[in-house]
Amino acid sequence: MTGDFSRFTFDPKKHFDSVLMQQGRVQLDADWNEQREIVAHRIETATIDLLGPSGAPEDDAGFAIWPAYALDFDGVDDHVILGSREIGGRVGYPAFTLDVRICPRAGTDGGTVLSSLGVGDAGEYTLEVDGEGIVVFRMFVSATDQTTGPATAPAGPEGSASTRVIEARASRPIPFDRLSHLTVTMAGGEAVVYLDGEIAATSGETNATFQAHFPLVVGASVPHGRGADHFAGVIADVRFWTVALSATDVIRHHERGLEETDAILAGHWPLDEGAGQAANDRSGNGNHGTLGGGVPDFCPTWVFHDLAIGRGRYYVDGILCENERTAQLTDQPDDPGEKLSAASGSARYLVYLDVWKRNLTAIEDPTIREVGLGGPDTTTRLKTVWQVKLLPETGHGETREGASPARQWDEHVQRARSRGMLRAGRLRASTSLGNQLYRVEIHQGEEDGPGRSSAKSEATFKWSRDNGAIAYPVRAVDPTSGLVTLSPFGRDCTALRPGDWVELTDDGFVLQGRPAPLSRIVSVDYARQEVVLSPAPADDVARDPSR
Repeated sequence: MTGDFSRFTFDPKKHFDSVLMQQGRVQLDADWNEQREIVAHRIETATIDLLGPSGAPEDDAGFAIWPAYALDFDGVDDHVILGSREIGGRVGYPAFTLDVRICPRAGTDGGTVLSSLGVGDAGEYTLEVDGEGIVVFRMFVSATDQTTGPATAPAGPEGSASTRVIEARASRPIPFDRLSHLTVTMAGGEAVVYLDGEIAATSGETNATFQAHFPLVVGASVPHGRGADHFAGVIADVRFWTVALSATDVIRHHERGLEETDAILAGHWPLDEGAGQAANDRSGNGNHGTLGGGVPDFCPTWVFHDLAIGRGRYYVDGILCENERTAQLTDQPDDPGEKLSAASGSARYLVYLDVWKRNLTAIEDPTIREVGLGGPDTTTRLKTVWQVKLLPETGHGETREGASPARQWDEHVQRARSRGMLRAGRLRASTSLGNQLYRVEIHQGEEDGPGRSSAKSEATFKWSRDNGAIAYPVRAVDPTSGLVTLSPFGRDCTALRPGDWVELTDDGFVLQGRPAPLSRIVSVDYARQEVVLSPAPADDVARDPSR
């Protein structure tokens, strides 16, 4: 693992039981870390002895796998009507929260994701996405109310002269290749739009009066009973609260996933039945819906769009893996980049759980840093990473000619467990007086073997004199000029010199096991904390500050 460590001394063959401190001695990181490894070895070995190579507790067994269904809307006339006019004994609501997961179809104009039945009157609303992936929420309120914010406009053709529109437009688009989590809260006339748990738009402070109407229409707006502006793409898991959730609650619901419910949840429609014309309400309030409003020609299509990963605990080689929420293959906490093809419904896979440990510094997780010290970092954290992955079969009952699925799995495990051996030596006298922990990595291996190109390319490797410990958080990247701006919260860049080789990476490269691009430093501006790299980083490198 990378990090500022002097050396790693743990050797299970020595059968050490513990590390004992002596008085008046220097404390070393290697001693502390060896004690940690002794304890971990003891716990993991005992777990394997009790459970075997893998196992789960009977009352909280996790990582069950099952097909995840959703509804595919054609963008022409498909829609779903959820609930009734009166929900929870009330007709209108002075505050509410909408929550849905969608994947718009690329090359279309988007459309209306959710709306109230009969758009245009005060209390009606629409949640839409345009052809660029921009999410927009519109709320019709009384035109006589005064607003303190700028985000209002006269009602459109659907509305009346007595209404105006409060609008919240997201500042960034959603992707077209995976489900995105949209949440809208509305209270006191202020609309807030969240994308994947993060605030993406607000309407500004207002003083609006409205009573939100029900039922919900999914996949279309229905002004005066006539379908219009239909959505093209996949929609799953719709929820409705009769209160405006706080930002903390929105994040909590996003992180806990599809199973989270509470007493104030007025309706929850997972849209995962997989067949039929019913959209069942799982909140317990009985606000069930119907596909197409009961008209077969207007029903969206049930599609298998992902694999669900059950919440709970599981042990692999003695390592505890915890999944706090029902996740999906393409939306895992530590995304391995797995994708299902369009033909996944008929394809065959071996599904497996890959478990490994990742060292995190204050760069990857700023909460590790003790802010009271004014900047310096101290320790790191070792995180258990679990990833559900796919091993595709190429033929019916066999993964390739002459290989059964069981045999292919055995070969896959054996390749993963193979360990190369390196021997280090000194060719000439060294001028360094430090105790250096060198790190050598295979950067890119030969492209051969099952599932890879038959043409071989020469393997490459990289090395670091400081075990890859000299790292800098990146604030901005210009892919045109190669200019990289470093964060002021990291160490100063005096260790960087023109001509040095650096690797620009992010969580995506690490979690997906992809080699990050290597570049050479052209120049360094120490005052501005800026470096110029050649070749310039690609467009997909280090673009998301959260990664």
